[in-house]
Amino acid sequence: MDDLLSGSDTPNNAISICKDIVHVLSTRGFHLRKWNSNSTEFLAQFSEHSSHDTRVEFSKDSNESSKVLGLFWNSTNETFGFQPSLELTPPLTKRRILSESSKIFDPLGLLSPCTVFMKIFYQKLWLTKTDWDSPIPQQLTDDWLKFQKAFNEINYLTVPRWVILTSDKTVELHGFADASSLAYAAAIYCRQKHNGKIKVKLFASKTKVAPIKQVSIPRMELCGAHLLSKLFKSVLCTLKHYTFDVFAWTESKIVFSWLSSHPRKWKTFVANRTSEIMKVLPTKNWRHVPSEENPANIASRGIDPKYLPDCMLWWQGPPWLKLETLSWPNTESSFEEASDGAKAEQKSDSIFNLFTHALNDVIHDLFEHYSSLTKIIRILAYCQKFIKNSKKIKSSQG
Repeated sequence: MDDLLSGSDTPNNAISICKDIVHVLSTRGFHLRKWNSNSTEFLAQFSEHSSHDTRVEFSKDSNESSKVLGLFWNSTNETFGFQPSLELTPPLTKRRILSESSKIFDPLGLLSPCTVFMKIFYQKLWLTKTDWDSPIPQQLTDDWLKFQKAFNEINYLTVPRWVILTSDKTVELHGFADASSLAYAAAIYCRQKHNGKIKVKLFASKTKVAPIKQVSIPRMELCGAHLLSKLFKSVLCTLKHYTFDVFAWTESKIVFSWLSSHPRKWKTFVANRTSEIMKVLPTKNWRHVPSEENPANIASRGIDPKYLPDCMLWWQGPPWLKLETLSWPNTESSFEEASDGAKAEQKSDSIFNLFTHALNDVIHDLFEHYSSLTKIIRILAYCQKFIKNSKKIKSSQG
């Protein structure tokens, strides 16, 4: 059995959760071992009720970290640490690269500006159609070795584990979305007042590579906004006991325009995504952020690993988030009219001139003009055929 991560707001609740977990898993022959916690009260009380099969092991060394699923946790200093060690040497193959990169465990996406390179690299590697155990092209080998050397330099990166500091359970979540020609990204930050100061910390992020089939930058920006909405949905579901004020930021005015109108106004690609976005993040939640102040920009384009530890825009968001709302970028309460770029995704209107008569009048006119029932039936059949063909033309244009 692998590691199990859990927690609670109080030691008593944590003890109760652990007892339930131990009981449920032990009934099926799974015995948890090597407990660790940042609460000595939890460790002391739980160890008294633990059997030999659920013993507690806790180091008193304040500098020692526990390794959990590849992530290092210092329970005394309350920090997470990353100590990746990529050690591949040529010849490189698909199998070896995937095996080596699986050492990196980053569930919250804190290293997204670096790991996005790996996702882009995988896509390039698969396009070569190289066999699993055949050497990869030399250019890709050089790219990987260069990244590997730089990535190993972030061994000493540590980040605070505790994000939500306030006790009133009312905080702000600020999400940022961005895209480049290679990938798109979303990042969420927690903003709160603590001891008279405004604290901002990176909460979670996610990246995805661009589709192999080329997509326009505005559509990629929309994919970034869509990714942000899904990340928000996951975070809000996980932290459902907290009350959040939610803000979503994008640098794309075209995305702004798309989100300002009903999804049915746009073509299928835009309509489907704006519809899903607005279920989580309605129009009123969206604001505009300048490109140079958008932290998601870093994740969508990537950054040299040696610069990541000191990249304050990534770890703490734009500087104005630490200021009062009056210092935030000026965003109009209503969205701008659709720009030319936005109108390119607008459905073309089909105009039909329909002349209708009451059914009885039509039949009466036919009998007035024609004496042959066969001819009248043939005319009605032509009318029916015209109506059917008109519907086909309209559906193909929509």
